Amino acid sequence: MANRLRWSAIAENVSSPVAVGSGERRMTVFCRGSTGELLLIAGERGEFQPPRSLGAPLARDGDVTVPVDWPVGACATGAGEIQLVARGPEGELLHGTLRGTEWGGFESVGSPAAWFGTVGVPMGLTSAPVACSLSPGTMDVFALGASGVLLHSPWDGKAFGEFEALGGVTVEGAPDAPVLPPISATACGGRTIAIAARGARGDLLVKWWDGTSWTPFKSLVLEKSESVDRAEASGSRELGPEPASGKPVTVRLGRYGPMAQIGTKDDEEKPRFAGLRPGQSIHTITIEDALQLFKLPRDLGTAPDGATVSAGVGRFGPFVKHGSVYASLKPEDDPYTIELPRALALLHEKAELARNRLIASFRDGAIQVLNGRYGPYITDGEKNARIPKDRDPKTLTEAECAELLAAAPLRPKRGGGRFGNRGKGAPAKPAATAPAEMPAAKKAPAKKAAAKRPAAKKAAAKKAAGNAAAKKSPAA
Repeated sequence: MANRLRWSAIAENVSSPVAVGSGERRMTVFCRGSTGELLLIAGERGEFQPPRSLGAPLARDGDVTVPVDWPVGACATGAGEIQLVARGPEGELLHGTLRGTEWGGFESVGSPAAWFGTVGVPMGLTSAPVACSLSPGTMDVFALGASGVLLHSPWDGKAFGEFEALGGVTVEGAPDAPVLPPISATACGGRTIAIAARGARGDLLVKWWDGTSWTPFKSLVLEKSESVDRAEASGSRELGPEPASGKPVTVRLGRYGPMAQIGTKDDEEKPRFAGLRPGQSIHTITIEDALQLFKLPRDLGTAPDGATVSAGVGRFGPFVKHGSVYASLKPEDDPYTIELPRALALLHEKAELARNRLIASFRDGAIQVLNGRYGPYITDGEKNARIPKDRDPKTLTEAECAELLAAAPLRPKRGGGRFGNRGKGAPAKPAATAPAEMPAAKKAPAKKAAAKRPAAKKAAAKKAAGNAAAKKSPAA
């Protein structure tokens, strides 16, 4: 049969195209123009219209606007309705709707959060989001989070559910390996979703939702011949013995990335594993550098109150810890090199944000006015209500709060949604109790001056980590 596939130019000087079927033999293409604007190109039966500009790709985030990272994702959710999703500069999820020819612009939805008791720490998306639709008026959004974990958030046509973690790539006898970008998602009929990603060896990985549960990622590339020595295929190198135990320290290319290992599978104790850091190679890494990978968590010293401060890497990324309080590291911080003064500064900032979270409380805390990531709002645990822009949140009365809550829609419960493995919905979380006040930390040394960069054009209250919402509620 002759190959009928042919390419034809439909626009010049564009990049990051994404296409979505928008009707019978109709397609809509979104792409980045030469000056950075968002372009729309409509096509029908192989004929395409000239590009139409939707303006600069900016997203509303409270009273400010933030730029949109490329590429964007697109998903048709009904006749004449297309949803666009993108990543914001701080890893937040951005969303916009095109209805017919009317483009409403992007709006910030929020970021996934790691929960430490009643305190939620926002963790940004680390990849461009993608989306698909199983039924009209709904959408499922996927992206990668910290440590390469696959994240999912359902959209019911009105609001997004909180992000759920679907894990990484299963590795026998070792922690999950990270999922590598880019990813793609497609709905296969009315019950099935397929997620495709790139494996560490360049192979194609696919994960399925079959209507009731998720399968693990599976490689579609045939396994190597059994006649090939496993050590040879993985490029394994033995670096020498670990001084403390005498067990061999090896590095190799695991199925899903370069890794270091102490011990063997034949040992009485299970071997320990650690992924190599960016820039490290299994061909050049030394045993000294490999052993450093196993140093976390690190004790940094003692805080003025006598408690130990440590640094580590968790499921949602690097952090510092003081007692039961966690604070996420900034992009410029490194858990392997961060020092006590910088850690105290991050913990002090976290404590200040938590203390400033509660604005007012009524009915013994049943109704609260809180400072959220996207501004002040009212909550009773079941609903979140916006505060009119012409009102000072501090002057709201109990009656006014109750009236605004009565008119607000119910928010999706944490752990809800269509996917069964999200678990039971957890009760609404009360406002985070401010951690014990951290003594004012000394400024970090000059070499860490990057940590003193000015905050983005957002009020400090909008960066509250306490009880941080993983979705943008009606009050956000």
